[in-house]
Amino acid sequence: TQTYRAETRHRIRMGAGKDGRITAFGHEAWEVTSRPDPYVVGGTSATARMYNYGSVLTHVSLVHADRNTPGYMRSPPETPYVYALENAMDEMAVALGMDPVEFRRINEPEKEPIGGKPFSSRSLIKCYDQASEAFGWSKRDPRVGSMRDGDWLVGMGCATAIYPTA
Repeated sequence: TQTYRAETRHRIRMGAGKDGRITAFGHEAWEVTSRPDPYVVGGTSATARMYNYGSVLTHVSLVHADRNTPGYMRSPPETPYVYALENAMDEMAVALGMDPVEFRRINEPEKEPIGGKPFSSRSLIKCYDQASEAFGWSKRDPRVGSMRDGDWLVGMGCATAIYPTA
């Protein structure tokens, strides 16, 4: 049996104060699945736990189609959900006039945001610091299309990925 990653569509809404703290987060997703044999990823549980949001509302709708059942691929099944979140994080950082790494740092939770349990480990800030140093993040020009290497446009961006283990 051959499998594929189901198509998804996402709508993310986010509110934040001028200080960059996210006050509200909403993630609606639509996920294609087989009519006779539904398969659900429901990756909003991962995105709801990624940052310290204040208020959270998530919802996943299944779109039933007459096709084979989707399934696992090489990367974690939550990948499209986290990709949508990280794009929204970048857009919000730009709208606030903030550095995208700093925006993520400000919204880093001290404990698991939904249940309030302490993390057994979470080294994300350390990763941001090491990556920023290694890639020369402080030397980048944040304006879109402003960095070149000869004839090539060069860009630097930031995104976070997770693998849920609990």
